[in-house]
Amino acid sequence: MRILQELIKELTILVAFEPVTGEEQKSTLLFDYLEKQIGILDIKYVSGKNHKYPYLVCGTKSVRKSKVLLQAHMDVVPAETEQFALRIDGNKLYGRGVYDMLFAAAIYLCLARELHSQNLLHNLDVGFMFTSDEEIGGYYGVGELVKDYECELCFIPDAGSSTHSCVTSKGVMQLNIASSGRAGHSSRPRQADNPIIPLANFVTDITARHPNKDEFNTTYVITQFKGGEAINQIPHMAQLTLDIRFQIEDEPKVLLEEVTRLAESYGLTVTVIGQAEAFTNADDSNAIDRFRTSYQEITGQELGELSERGSSDARFFAAKNIPVMMIRPIGGDLHGENEWVDAASLEQFYTILKAYITKEAIL
Repeated sequence: MRILQELIKELTILVAFEPVTGEEQKSTLLFDYLEKQIGILDIKYVSGKNHKYPYLVCGTKSVRKSKVLLQAHMDVVPAETEQFALRIDGNKLYGRGVYDMLFAAAIYLCLARELHSQNLLHNLDVGFMFTSDEEIGGYYGVGELVKDYECELCFIPDAGSSTHSCVTSKGVMQLNIASSGRAGHSSRPRQADNPIIPLANFVTDITARHPNKDEFNTTYVITQFKGGEAINQIPHMAQLTLDIRFQIEDEPKVLLEEVTRLAESYGLTVTVIGQAEAFTNADDSNAIDRFRTSYQEITGQELGELSERGSSDARFFAAKNIPVMMIRPIGGDLHGENEWVDAASLEQFYTILKAYITKEAIL
């Protein structure tokens, strides 16, 4: 019960920082707090910003290498102000980021403090990596930091479940589709050229070709549609954002060519905003096998496997052939108004991670 109380206290603090991606001032305050907490532990660390996105990398032995690395992104998606105050209802903890994925940082900090108080932390080879740009692709955070980092196993509790680890996940390609026209007064439509119309026709066409009936297949989702500034003016341009989530067997180049051909048939232009490769984990990792054994000893059940629809920073580690363990507590409503994590499951996750770290990261 004491550990759960500490986890709730820490999670409450982290959520209250309101660390929305790109909110540099708030993110900086959060990372100042993290740096202070790490400083108390008397371990090595390096901090800074890549572009405007803060990061913090620390370790008991090195900031570039560890047996086990615990990674967490600290940025969250926007929310109403009240969602940045942790709320407890029964066994559920509610708040922006409690499940995606501030709970992980709360666990890491509480675990490090406990091991430090027991004079065990410095007998382990463990690292911590905190970043702040995962929600927009992770390129400035993990994407850069992993280039100079090595570990035997990386924990990223940003996918999977309490009973299954994520072994594959989709890639993502985000496109801007733009339409140009000629502005004019809405009372004289014949004297203007409305760019919204071809863009709307494109939406009708792309959604008919890809109705997204099966979310485990490649999906095409319109996430933004912008056009016009005044209610009585035909705009000179309009644009939308198309978010494509593709399976590992799909070729991004082919997908882009298909969308481009369709867009050009309506006189539209296509620009790639961002792209991330699909993720597949190492299937012959001794470190992962040992974690599975440790998991079964704690829970009494075997750890299953699953595939995820979303993307994560795990792909950057996989690209370096670093095994990634992706499980997380019970929770739900990611990016939603009622994002939550289960308190009992949170405590069990802490127990599982502590058992593995104290056994496998020992020097």
